[in-house]
Amino acid sequence: FWMIAILATIGILLTLWVVPNSHNHVLNRESGMVKGCFSKVLVEPRLLKLNFGIMCLHIMLMSTFVALPGQLEAAGFPAAEHWKIYLVTMVISFISVVPFIIYAEVKRKMKRVFLLCVAILLIAEIVLWGAGGYFWELVAGVQLFFLAFNLLEALLPSLISKESPAGYKGTAMGVYSTSQFLGVAIGGALGGWVDGFFDSQTVFLLGALLAMLWLLVASTMSEPPYVSSLRVEVPD
Repeated sequence: FWMIAILATIGILLTLWVVPNSHNHVLNRESGMVKGCFSKVLVEPRLLKLNFGIMCLHIMLMSTFVALPGQLEAAGFPAAEHWKIYLVTMVISFISVVPFIIYAEVKRKMKRVFLLCVAILLIAEIVLWGAGGYFWELVAGVQLFFLAFNLLEALLPSLISKESPAGYKGTAMGVYSTSQFLGVAIGGALGGWVDGFFDSQTVFLLGALLAMLWLLVASTMSEPPYVSSLRVEVPD
């Protein structure tokens, strides 16, 4: 928490003293909310599947990490040492996602990589569900989870940008971010309730079922269009 506070303070100082002030304010429909078009973006089938996906992803993130610390302690790994697992698995996943992103973008195989990630997420939840008190199975589940999570976190905004109608990217990103934070809220509350009312294994089972549902929805997606945006300023 102290680190977050320090970084936030640095961010404020950079904003005040380093980021230049803009003197020319130009209306750009791609970077802001377009009034009256919220419903159009909200019900767009392609965007709806992606918004559902980011919500599922963060429901699984929050619920899984409500249950995981207790499972690691039950496996004999003290809470004060958990950061070592998270650090190692995060570093490995960050390095591992790069070739997948390059392949998805350069070879234009975005859907294939996306479905693979959701499938890995499903496998991760199944591994965590079946791990019981076995430490290395839990570590394997965490590694698979972070690999899929970090890759999906990179792919989803790119897909939103590709699938958004021209002139509505800002609006689409607003709906996307709202879906993401709804997932965080639902995941924390649902994970805590299930963990308290049932047990940690049921939390992982719930995550696996949600990942399976997401995989079914994602399988109906089409390959996104690979296009570039061109903005033309029209003089008054």
